[in-house]
Amino acid sequence: MKMSTKQVIVIEPSHFMRKLLETHLQIEGHSGVTFATYAEALRTLPQLQERAYDLAFVAVHAHEPDSQRLLYALRLRYPSMVMAVMLTKQESAQRAIQKAVQATNAVTFILPFLIQDALALCNSERFSQAQGEPTT
Repeated sequence: MKMSTKQVIVIEPSHFMRKLLETHLQIEGHSGVTFATYAEALRTLPQLQERAYDLAFVAVHAHEPDSQRLLYALRLRYPSMVMAVMLTKQESAQRAIQKAVQATNAVTFILPFLIQDALALCNSERFSQAQGEPTT
């Protein structure tokens, strides 16, 4: 059974990870936009069409403060969007990152993770919860 198509934003500096996510999301029938840098995403985000994006995958790095700033900007622009952060185990232990993840109610993927887990998020019940609908 094919699930509904999602509009996805991917922000990932690693070319390999960005292409891996983009390719697998497209194979599953999802579409959206990708960004290679946080600055590009922050600059472009206000100019994106008023399209309702369903999901964002954001690589978060402690040495890149823009990655955390981007989480907040996405949450402000798309309050009901499901957000997923991708980070290392070491970065997940840093207080500033924990605070950003918690404040934006993001799902956490610790690297390395299975691509199937990321794809499963596209069809999870978090979408009905994010939209304020009851889950069954």
